[in-house]
Amino acid sequence: MKKEDFEGTVEKWLSEYDEKVRKEFETRFRRFEKYTKKTGAQLLYEAVKNRDDPIRRDDVASLLYQFGRDMLDGKVPQRARGYKTEGKLIQKPYSQKSVEVILGSIRAFFSRYDVNVKLKEFKRKDARMRHPRPATTKYFFTGEDLGKIFEMANARDKSVLCIGLLGQDESTTASLKIEDILDKLSGEKVELVKTVRQKTNTDSILMLTPECQGILKLYIDSLGRSEGWLFPGYQDDHIEAVECNRILKTLVKAANIKNGEERVTFHCLRAWFSTILKNLGVDPDIVNLLQGHQVSYDQAYLLKVERAVSQPAVLEELRIKGAMEIQRQRDQLAKDVEELKATVGALLAAQLKPGQTRDAILAQAEGRKTLYKKLAKAGYVIGDES
Repeated sequence: MKKEDFEGTVEKWLSEYDEKVRKEFETRFRRFEKYTKKTGAQLLYEAVKNRDDPIRRDDVASLLYQFGRDMLDGKVPQRARGYKTEGKLIQKPYSQKSVEVILGSIRAFFSRYDVNVKLKEFKRKDARMRHPRPATTKYFFTGEDLGKIFEMANARDKSVLCIGLLGQDESTTASLKIEDILDKLSGEKVELVKTVRQKTNTDSILMLTPECQGILKLYIDSLGRSEGWLFPGYQDDHIEAVECNRILKTLVKAANIKNGEERVTFHCLRAWFSTILKNLGVDPDIVNLLQGHQVSYDQAYLLKVERAVSQPAVLEELRIKGAMEIQRQRDQLAKDVEELKATVGALLAAQLKPGQTRDAILAQAEGRKTLYKKLAKAGYVIGDES
């Protein structure tokens, strides 16, 4: 058995997966190689060589365990996936779940070549004991707070907030696709979209109010495509769930909302939604279904849900002051442009007689003062003669 016999084992292992999984596994494995300062071929050679050695057979397992501990403690750099710091290396602790997924990917490499890496269990409990979270309550947003937040938000952030305010958690919001909702944006009535809550893998219903449909339509138009992730992130993936929290906290700070000692999280929007519906007397089972809790339903039950959430009182309470201001401005601008096109068309259609000045043509098409105001507002420079 020679070292040369193990060359290309990593590439062979990766080639057995589809493109997306291969890319993820390779990123995780290269991170481990960089941490150990050894190639995958060297690590496999040592593992096979020491497999029957009672003293050194657990060397790879020890490396993996220490790698996991250092990730939990923030000693292993990771790529930021936020919308301003995307792709940068940062020193930040990994979550328990992320560490388990990464170590599982690396262990798959050794298992492929019949090397069983036994990893002793470790938890982050001790780290949390050193840094206990203060006992605080969550902030409850008022209508005035939400109006201020929407004034500070761009099209993408408004869309994220809208979905949160309609009962969806951050994981489900981040993983929505354009094709899931594209045919539900008529803006005429409440639409119900079947989704799956990512956290519990249970069926859920996303309720889209006409107001929210208008905001989402504006955002999707700005993306210029009709499929793919609604909120794209890093490397052809959707944004991380934590990005939804970051968006909300940034806007709360920008809007100068005083939340005191109360915590602001994306879940506060979900709590706002359920509180309003329950205060209006909506059936608790309907509220649970809209939030992705375990509730069975059929087509007949969906009609009951639609009737319940389409009540004028419900829609009025869920309306966000100022959220649709940009939409109204855009509609008014489109109307003005259409009127202007019609006016210019009338001018072009007018017959120009010899010696006739532009003033005369303008007078024929429409009153001079009104037309001058419209053209000047649109940025046209008007001369005296043609």
